Amino acid sequence: MLSESLVEIDLGVTPEAAVSGAMLLQSEERAYLMFNAMRNTNRPFSHGEFTGFYKEAAGTAVVELVGCAITKFGYPNDEGWSMRPLT
Repeated sequence: MLSESLVEIDLGVTPEAAVSGAMLLQSEERAYLMFNAMRNTNRPFSHGEFTGFYKEAAGTAVVELVGCAITKFGYPNDEGWSMRPLT
């Protein structure tokens, strides 16, 4: 029986939180995700309880999703939260 798994990959960049410009291109054989990329700087900051690094623009990232069979965008609603396969 096949089981689903989640693998975190460090790309060196993250999607820009203030922009909802991610684009997914998918066919039966390939999937690519494009997004405005941000990278951490070497300048840490602290604001109240939130700490992290300042971010700077890193251009547009294009990620090929190898072996991707299905995609979903967004979080489930309250009723569907307990049915998530990877909780």
